[in-house]
Amino acid sequence: MKFHPCTVLLKHNLRIRKLVQDYRMKRLDWFKGVNIILTYRCNLGCEYCYEKGVKLNYSDITLDDFEKTIKWLRENNKEKIILLGGEPTQHANFEEILAICSKYQMYIVLLTNMAFGDSIVKAISQYKRCVLQANVNGPATYPKEIYERVCSNVIRLYTNVVAVVLRYNIYKDNSDFTAIVKLAKDINSSIRFSLINSPLNCESGVKQNREHVENVYEKKSIVRFLDTCEKEKVSAFFARPVPKCLFSQEEIQKYKKNGIKYKCYVGRNDDYAARVNIQPDMSVMACYGVPIRGPKVTSFKSYQELSEYYKDSFIKLRKIPAMSKCQTCPEYLNNVCQGGCLSERKEWDL
Repeated sequence: MKFHPCTVLLKHNLRIRKLVQDYRMKRLDWFKGVNIILTYRCNLGCEYCYEKGVKLNYSDITLDDFEKTIKWLRENNKEKIILLGGEPTQHANFEEILAICSKYQMYIVLLTNMAFGDSIVKAISQYKRCVLQANVNGPATYPKEIYERVCSNVIRLYTNVVAVVLRYNIYKDNSDFTAIVKLAKDINSSIRFSLINSPLNCESGVKQNREHVENVYEKKSIVRFLDTCEKEKVSAFFARPVPKCLFSQEEIQKYKKNGIKYKCYVGRNDDYAARVNIQPDMSVMACYGVPIRGPKVTSFKSYQELSEYYKDSFIKLRKIPAMSKCQTCPEYLNNVCQGGCLSERKEWDL
């Protein structure tokens, strides 16, 4: 085996590794990329799952369709993708999927529950343009052997990919996040977190009323999580927007370093395809929380045309107040805050 001094240094010096990872992450802005859903199958059954109860009539994406999608993205100067599901590693030809990504020199973020076997560990470790966004829940939510496998895979892979960023979903007030904070500290990783407050895939037929939206933003859960991370010297970042009125000015300053955001990426720099999902049949959906469907991605002449396809819908959607107090809020009216995730709009009359 060839000796690589840089690899050894990064493996055994977590501080230097973190500096290198942070540089790599900022250089490519990894989490801004088109989502490709490989499969809706999953090997776990998380309580808060976006797709629970949804009738899905999709097979896994075929290798031919996946390659057509990648070619279209490359022709439109896109080199970053986010692979997700379901659980993307459950795709029957996951290793071939990685081979296609390698062929077109794609940078990938793999959003995964990490509960996969040794063959997938080996395949991922050999892909050098990969960031793992590892979704890890509290240990009580798994069978013991599955939780041990998840943690083992995180530890085995964090030195073999560009970075491992842990992902945590706060979905109830008594969420137990002590284990993921410890895991993040052990590997000197950051945590991207979300407050799960509604079933994001509205195909389920479940729509939230305004009273629900106004009640789900329990600040105490976020504060408890962020304060614990700060105490343990673990970096934590908001993955989804929250209403600005949730925090005082002092808290806004305090959590500024955590990347607190009040609007999502969609529409920034006039890009309305920033969070688009490409389904296993190659059709497009505005994002996970906004199931506005479109034709196959390859039917668009350009990425700009895809962005224009969703522009009017997102502009109209932002004009629908998420909560009654948004209707008179200057921050909302001046387009500083969008009142939480767009998935929480009560009406979908677009």
